[in-house]
Amino acid sequence: MQHQFVLVYRPHRFQKILPDNCNTDREVLVEPEQAGSRYCISPAKNALAAKSLKENVSWTFAGNVVFAVARWATLAIIAKLGDSAMVGQYGFAGAICMPVVVFFQFGLRILQTTDAKRQFQFQHYLAFRLVTTGASLLVIGTLIWLGGYAWDSCLLIALIALAYSMESIGETFLGLYQQSERMDFAAKSKGVHAVLLIVLPAVGLYATQSVLGAALGLAVAVALKVVLYDLPTASKLLRSELCALQSPASTLQCGRHPLLPRFHLHSFRSLLWLGLPLAAVMMVLSLSQHVPRYFIEHRLQDRDLGHFVAMASLAIAQTIVANAIGAAATPRMARLYANGNLRGFGKLIAKMLGLVGAIGIGGLLVAWVAGRELLTILFTEEYAKDLDVFLVLMATGAVMCLGTILGNGVSSMRRFRIQLAINCVKLGVVTTGCYYAVGLYGLLGAAWALLAAEVISIICYGAIILSALWRQEDAAAET
Repeated sequence: MQHQFVLVYRPHRFQKILPDNCNTDREVLVEPEQAGSRYCISPAKNALAAKSLKENVSWTFAGNVVFAVARWATLAIIAKLGDSAMVGQYGFAGAICMPVVVFFQFGLRILQTTDAKRQFQFQHYLAFRLVTTGASLLVIGTLIWLGGYAWDSCLLIALIALAYSMESIGETFLGLYQQSERMDFAAKSKGVHAVLLIVLPAVGLYATQSVLGAALGLAVAVALKVVLYDLPTASKLLRSELCALQSPASTLQCGRHPLLPRFHLHSFRSLLWLGLPLAAVMMVLSLSQHVPRYFIEHRLQDRDLGHFVAMASLAIAQTIVANAIGAAATPRMARLYANGNLRGFGKLIAKMLGLVGAIGIGGLLVAWVAGRELLTILFTEEYAKDLDVFLVLMATGAVMCLGTILGNGVSSMRRFRIQLAINCVKLGVVTTGCYYAVGLYGLLGAAWALLAAEVISIICYGAIILSALWRQEDAAAET
């Protein structure tokens, strides 16, 4: 079945006019000279058509598992080839860089995946990401200059910043795959990244006997992943979507390179304004996750920070399934909410919460039964001495699973500004908790502060979603 429509150009925005009898959510973005032309979309013509939700969840889960294992393997390699102090230095450098990088991402992946009406082209998103990534590097450079760190710490932070910046650019391609509901491409991208992430930092650490070598390997791994996989795959996907249109070849210009960034001032301003609340939300969220590291580094030792970072990485691994399900379902949740189908929206969220809740409880039980052995095998015996901290962190991970789904639900509603308030409360709770608890209880106090903050956040997210569902029920009852 083919769907006809007329494309109408607006300055750096794109709009379609569909006949009354046309039921399709496909969007096509064109240049000004193509406006007003009549085309047809044949979904069968597109060899890279969207996958089903079940397929996308499966691929996302596989990709996230492989990538999480690689993330953990990097820490394990540093712990085994180096020592816990190196793990702490590595984790602290990441804590310095991540909030800045996350802020300058401006929530672009969320904007991409929830852009159900395709207001912007991929080239606009890519151009915006390149500019903001450069800005993040400038800010991190300023922090290094003002921080008064030792030269090796400065170099470590700079290398981690470079790696995170390259990863930020790669996120734009993952957003494209997710928006097109081709999570198989995203999973394969993460698979390539995972292999490089295990091999290159290990080689760098072994060759230099320094955490600087591992950081350099990390940066090279991200760059190679983008060049070897993301660039050719994204080009193929965009060409396929463009050439699925049936029209004269001279008008469609299918042969033009689809990855060239388009620096349009109007698009840049629109994305900046739309993403600014998300940027603040994500930065505050990142700070709330990294605040314990700041207090531990200041009040305890690098070895203690290394233990905390390593155990937290296992706790966060519980969110693999939650991230997979949430990422795959976000475009569908966004469409359900945009179309006013809040009943379907609520049912989908409830199903996902049940699944990830069971997984979180399972992970906590495994830690309770075999946590000491797990820490000894994965890292070293000295990590097992902090078993009580590990159990609290695993409980935090279980709560984070629920928060991931609820957060994706609120993002699908495009309620970005309210998320800023929630995360500010979360940041205040974890900061206050760490201020008083780290000095008294050490790592255990930091873990309890994180758990308290996560519990408060899921209560707030749940209240927002429930209020939207209740309003719909009240409106239905009145009619």
